Amino acid sequence: LTRNTSLLDLNLMINNIGDDGAGALGESLKHNKTLTSLSLIFNIIGDEGAHRLAEGLRVNSTLTQLNMRINRTDSPGVASLRAAWLVYPDSRSLDGLSYDIDDTAQAEYNGARFDPDLENDGPDDDESVME
Repeated sequence: LTRNTSLLDLNLMINNIGDDGAGALGESLKHNKTLTSLSLIFNIIGDEGAHRLAEGLRVNSTLTQLNMRINRTDSPGVASLRAAWLVYPDSRSLDGLSYDIDDTAQAEYNGARFDPDLENDGPDDDESVME
């Protein structure tokens, strides 16, 4: 990937690359000038891997799509990715960055306290919704 001159899209979905693999990709992204899309769906990447990947994103200006869905990245890792992603605002929008974090981590990221008692705001199972 470091010496790549033709590959534009790389899909590494379900490869269990983990934090070490994400770190290696981050290092490669520092030198890559052609890759525009990277899919890392379901690769057990945690916050450490996200931080290391973010280091490469800060340097790389060509990647415009990154899919990090279904990983183990919580709010600290997502914050690193988002900050690195926005280093090049003219070529990257947040629409190009995809990730999942659980409700508790999302609430913490948003600066709110997660209250699981408020999670279900629909009718109870025994209540009728028909009149």
